[in-house]
Amino acid sequence: MMNSSAPLPRLPPDVVAARACLVANLLVLPGLGTRLAGRPGAWPQMALALLGFAALMVWGLRFLSRWIVEGRLVGNDPPWSWLGLAGLALSLATWAWGFASGLAMLREAGRGEKAPA
Repeated sequence: MMNSSAPLPRLPPDVVAARACLVANLLVLPGLGTRLAGRPGAWPQMALALLGFAALMVWGLRFLSRWIVEGRLVGNDPPWSWLGLAGLALSLATWAWGFASGLAMLREAGRGEKAPA
């Protein structure tokens, strides 16, 4: 039985696998493709992406609940608006990080290089 926190073996570069990892990073969860490729930095990437998503959801639910209760579109209280902006910034930053790591995997696979262990 494999421990879930055990590092995955670093796969040899393959264009198809690199594309799949890029798609996982962009469309599923930033850091997931990085983890599947066995590269370092995947856990912080996933944690920050989930934190940004959670902050956006808390802000969005707060915004919607005030809209429903008051019956009209209302402004945000300053702490809540900062939470939404921070969540958006964190989500965009981790998405860009996932895009960059996915592109690095694609470049490495295209050149047929062996990744340093």
